[in-house]
Amino acid sequence: MSKSDDEVMDNAGRWKSRVAVLAVSLVVLASLALVALDRLLLPGRFAVNEVVVAGRAPNVDPAAVLAAVREVGVKSWFSADLAAVERAVLEVPWVYRAAVRRRWPGKLVVTVSQAMPFALYGEAQWINREGEALSLPADFADGGLPRLSGPVERAGEVASMYVELRALMASADAVRVHALALDPRGTWTLGIAGAADGASRVIDVTIGREQIAERVVRLAAALDTELAARLPMIGAIDLRYPNGFAVRPVDEPEDARRMAELKTPVAGGGTG
Repeated sequence: MSKSDDEVMDNAGRWKSRVAVLAVSLVVLASLALVALDRLLLPGRFAVNEVVVAGRAPNVDPAAVLAAVREVGVKSWFSADLAAVERAVLEVPWVYRAAVRRRWPGKLVVTVSQAMPFALYGEAQWINREGEALSLPADFADGGLPRLSGPVERAGEVASMYVELRALMASADAVRVHALALDPRGTWTLGIAGAADGASRVIDVTIGREQIAERVVRLAAALDTELAARLPMIGAIDLRYPNGFAVRPVDEPEDARRMAELKTPVAGGGTG
């Protein structure tokens, strides 16, 4: 065998030895890493020793946030399930957003933002302006907020439509828009009341499914003239007419008699 062949065999042997040493070293390092990780994740080692509630949310009870964190059962600072903590905090009344971060050593910082209720949706669900459901105290009741209703999946659309129609009615100073409903067939119904009445008596205004903005603008123009003074005599209004609208008197004989004297433009053949 030539000298060059001997050198090749020696080099191959050294290479195999180095590979074997490297493999053993990797196994040892991996074992040490697993042991270290196991010790880090042990309950009681690097425990969460402080939870801080941050954020501008005056209505959120910090004690309730801390209780929600405790219910998750956080033990190790390294292994804490931050997503689970956030989900638990979101259930606390008045919390709209929650973000949880680790801060060395052994601290969790829970940053919350406050829910901003925009309207009551349906019978008992409060929503924000985007139509998102909010977690509010069970006894929360704000009579000054609008009442909206419709399919749950269209809450955002109903809220946006309310904002749009309220703006279209802004010129009618004598009335306030208190409610908006969307039924399963797609018919919109507005709830208005005299500015002096608050929400004590809301008049249903059936808008229909078509020409929503045009019909509401027509009503606002009429309310800006003589119709506003006659609101106490009106029980309901139907805008589903091409050139006007119909009014129904309240269910009292005297008011019904007086309503008969009104000359509100009415056209036949509702269009929906």
